[in-house]
Amino acid sequence: MGITKSEILLAKLNTFFQRVNPKNIFSSIYAYYRTYENYKDVLLNIARGKYPFRAKLRNGRSVEISNHLIAYFYTVYFNKYQDIKLDNFTLEFTFYGKKLRFYGWKKGNVEEIFVFNEYDALDIKDRIVIDVGASIADSTVYFALKGAKKVIAFEPFPKIFSIAEKNIKENNVESKVTLVNAGCGYDGKVNINTDLETDASAYLVDQKYGIEIPVYSLDSIVSKYNIEEGSILKVDCEGCEYPLILQSSKDSISKFYQIIIEYHYGYKPIVERLRELNFKVKYTLPKVVVISPNLKYINGKIFAISNYIYK
Repeated sequence: MGITKSEILLAKLNTFFQRVNPKNIFSSIYAYYRTYENYKDVLLNIARGKYPFRAKLRNGRSVEISNHLIAYFYTVYFNKYQDIKLDNFTLEFTFYGKKLRFYGWKKGNVEEIFVFNEYDALDIKDRIVIDVGASIADSTVYFALKGAKKVIAFEPFPKIFSIAEKNIKENNVESKVTLVNAGCGYDGKVNINTDLETDASAYLVDQKYGIEIPVYSLDSIVSKYNIEEGSILKVDCEGCEYPLILQSSKDSISKFYQIIIEYHYGYKPIVERLRELNFKVKYTLPKVVVISPNLKYINGKIFAISNYIYK
């Protein structure tokens, strides 16, 4: 992907200092304190691996904790959405007065979107949003609820696509969403095993068997879906961001007012390309994300805004 040695070194240093930062360790413990009345018992049960157990939230509600992920995610959501309900399959909370439910929530990034405000900087209202890497449609639902005129969402993996369909219907945003079972980055096709269990970190490769899924370049997306000037582009596709941006035409990229990208193999080529096309670009420092012993990402975010003022 053209990642440089300096980016790799920077990612390793940034990751190391985040891990050993006492502030991060204290914040993690404090999150349990502010979430649970019986936080000491909760932490003790987690340390002992004693599941399931009952925990008492700070609003007095009793909840069942079936594993350490459930215990952790209550600390993530509770102080923003005190009506939070979650189990291993579903997640519910109220967002701007609307009750939301997400199936398969552990396979997506609901917390990044609805708690940590990952996309709040985007000027979505009355604009078309292209959602590349829709996953379980958590971002798709967010864009629709925040006032997008239309959301065109792409998710290639059949099992995740079916969850996305369910979440779009469950949260009543079908009228604003076009969900496409396709990959992005280049024009072509791939074969995907329909039994494959994937999540938001899945990397799209041809598996030689299964069902055939189309793959679209950005040029094809802009043409096929009549993307208008001033649209928004969100990209989180575990590596497809490089061909998607680097191999697209100037005219296609120029259709977008704002672009937000999660990069996985360094930021430099994408940043350089967008700056060449007259975008103001910011990016976060990279960090190392280990997916498996053989797969590591040099991961971070890129945010770009066009210097052209769209009406």
